[in-house]
Amino acid sequence: AVLAALAFAIRWEALRQLREPDAPLGGLVVGIVAGVLLFALIDFAVAVHRPGEFSGLETRIDALYYALATLLTVGFGDVTAQGQLARGLLCAQMVFNTVVLAGSASLLAHRVTARAGRSGRRRPEPKPGG
Repeated sequence: AVLAALAFAIRWEALRQLREPDAPLGGLVVGIVAGVLLFALIDFAVAVHRPGEFSGLETRIDALYYALATLLTVGFGDVTAQGQLARGLLCAQMVFNTVVLAGSASLLAHRVTARAGRSGRRRPEPKPGG
């Protein structure tokens, strides 16, 4: 339920960004960070309460590292999902990352680039020899 609410909030914020070009980007950034942190928390809870589901996930930092490695599709292999619950969770995380977080991050990058281009504030070129 929390993941669905977060996905809905991020989608709402992304659509607001499309409707309102000058809307603040903070809500989108917070949504992306919240998604990563929520999955790290869920991964850690599963690792603590269901030993054997994850291999190499023992601390909260391990969980954050694993959530970020999954989001960024790095997958070093030092933390792995061993059990069926962990693998199901990882499947949900990959879908969430692809659909919600990556889409929002792409929109965020586009918005920042567009705002920089619209500002038109460029430093004057230095004059040669002067």
